[in-house]
Amino acid sequence: MPARCIHRVTACTARPTTTGVLVSVKVKPEATYRAVRDETGVQELEALVAKSAVCAMDTEASDKDPRSASLFGVAFSVKAGEAFYVPVTKADLEGALPEVIKARLQKLFAGRTRFVGHNIKFDCVLLRRHGIPIKHVFFDTMLAAYECFGDWEFFNLCTLAKTLLGRDVKRYKDIVGEGETLLDVPFNELLGHACADVDITLRLYHRLQKELENRTLSEQFSGETMPLLRTLVAKECNGVRIDIKAVLRRREALAEEAETLKRVVIAQAGKEFDLDSPTDTASALRGSSSLAEQTGRRLTLTQLEHLAGTHSLPRLIVKYGRTRKLGRQLEAICEAVKGGRAFPIFSQVRWAHGALSSTDPRICEPDWPLAPSTVIERTLRERMDDPERSLEMLQRVTGDEVLKRDRRDALEHFSPMGKDAARQDLDQRDLLLSVAIGLSNAALSRRFLIDRLTAAGIRQALEVKYAKLFKWLDTYRSEVMNQGFAYHDGKRKYLEGLKSSDIDKRQKALVSAVRWLISY
Repeated sequence: MPARCIHRVTACTARPTTTGVLVSVKVKPEATYRAVRDETGVQELEALVAKSAVCAMDTEASDKDPRSASLFGVAFSVKAGEAFYVPVTKADLEGALPEVIKARLQKLFAGRTRFVGHNIKFDCVLLRRHGIPIKHVFFDTMLAAYECFGDWEFFNLCTLAKTLLGRDVKRYKDIVGEGETLLDVPFNELLGHACADVDITLRLYHRLQKELENRTLSEQFSGETMPLLRTLVAKECNGVRIDIKAVLRRREALAEEAETLKRVVIAQAGKEFDLDSPTDTASALRGSSSLAEQTGRRLTLTQLEHLAGTHSLPRLIVKYGRTRKLGRQLEAICEAVKGGRAFPIFSQVRWAHGALSSTDPRICEPDWPLAPSTVIERTLRERMDDPERSLEMLQRVTGDEVLKRDRRDALEHFSPMGKDAARQDLDQRDLLLSVAIGLSNAALSRRFLIDRLTAAGIRQALEVKYAKLFKWLDTYRSEVMNQGFAYHDGKRKYLEGLKSSDIDKRQKALVSAVRWLISY
């Protein structure tokens, strides 16, 4: 599988000629890796796996996208330092057809043994496409590491092997050249790569199982995290039902909004120019006497957003750009939907605060244009950004009666800042939630295109109006810092940044802790 690792194995350019489970490569200091290349060997391996309560597994494939990748083989390990690789390509088998080996693998995965993997969702989807479903998907070492160390930068196998096991292992790209696959390397290297990955996965399983127990996360992991993974496997294979008519209506509304903004920008600038061109935009802004000295020949988005905080024309241009971007995102979703269903790849580890992520198409990202109501699948809809739901959770956990009253009285026109904020066309639900989670004034300025002084004033006004809410959040943050994890309703969210001496990392972790709390 791409982005995995390999232990250094003894050099070998020729493919082994022996069949069955006896072909082996010894990996210093203690590992033995064996190739299983005929039906008899797979039968023996099947018996070995059947006797084991838990077995680590890992697939080798042509691509990192399980929806289209070719399956090269599957590796297994039931004991640290010992692993087996079963190829399913004709060139790497001896005296057996790929279809026969796949049939044996079907039986192997249909038994009582519980299977462990690293990013096992990839393996599940890939194998299922090839007619080999895994009956008992038990443990994912990537998700377990995320559960224990939520805001680490990387959760790939190489990083975890080094950090948690003290083992240096090679990356996939270190053995496979650009434009090549694992079939282009000597079989002995493929064998070593596959077996090293699954060996490390089994070792990580034992290490992380203890870590989950020490952090009182075992029940949470087995009762929520892994069931969600199994659900996502089904969604990636069968698709996610989308209300395409609602998506099209939203796309059309955004297109109209973009055109309106474009007309207003052109009128205010006093001349026609290409709003999608950074060079033309910079030229147009230099034509304004108030912006001439602050605008170079080319503007970055960050520079434009900075100007938008204090000037009307840049603010309108940024709003136009954001609206156009949302429209393009919806267009990508429309193009990807087939028969009313989208087939994205999901991730449970992208965001430190636990939000679900997806790609190709992206249907459930934070700040994404797709409303939860357009996703028919309840399991996914409940994990998408919903400001109203987050406000309800914020009010419930803090017990702020002023917020409860405002939400009840305002209904669809919730306006915590009153008319002043409304005149600035701010999303007031998002405004309160952004302040509540702890975004800095600089971040508020960029997000809402206001100057920092205005952002500070809004923060102060909200803290006065919802005094109980912000007092509760201050106490919660202090407790989270002391404990090293966020908590609510019997659940925990560990964030390593909470213990960091780096102020920025600690602040990011605190923001993630509150975002996790209110699902925002």
